[in-house]
Amino acid sequence: MTDKTQFMRWETLRAKDLPGGVQRKVFSTDHIMVVQYIYEPGAVFPKHQHPQEQIVIVDKGELEFWIKEEKNKYHLRPGSVLAIPGDIPHGASVVGDEVVESINIFHPIKEEFLSEAEQKPVIEQK
Repeated sequence: MTDKTQFMRWETLRAKDLPGGVQRKVFSTDHIMVVQYIYEPGAVFPKHQHPQEQIVIVDKGELEFWIKEEKNKYHLRPGSVLAIPGDIPHGASVVGDEVVESINIFHPIKEEFLSEAEQKPVIEQK
C-alpha cells in the first residue's frame, strides 16, 4: 500500500489505443482506479461487463450508454454522471461529430489495467 500523495496530469500519461477509435489512460491507487477514455466520432465501445462498480463522468462531447439491453439508454453530456453496478452488461457509442472525453472510476480496481497505470506520476509528495 502506498503512503504517498500522488499527482499527475492526464496529458503526461501514455494512451493505449483500443479497437474502434477509443483510447484509454489509467491512473490508480491501491483501492481506486481512474480511467480517462477518449472516443473519436463514430466510436462504439462494445457491450461488456465486469465485477467492478463503475462511475462515468462525461467532460466533453456526448455518449449514449446502454445498460443490460439497448432499450435501457442514457444520453450523457458534459456534467452527466452515470453509476453502473458490477456485473451489469453495458456499452456506449458517441453521439454527434465531436470527440468525447470521459472520466471513469472503478472500484475495486481493474487488475488487468494495472500495467497501464505503472507510469510515474508527474510529482510524488510524502
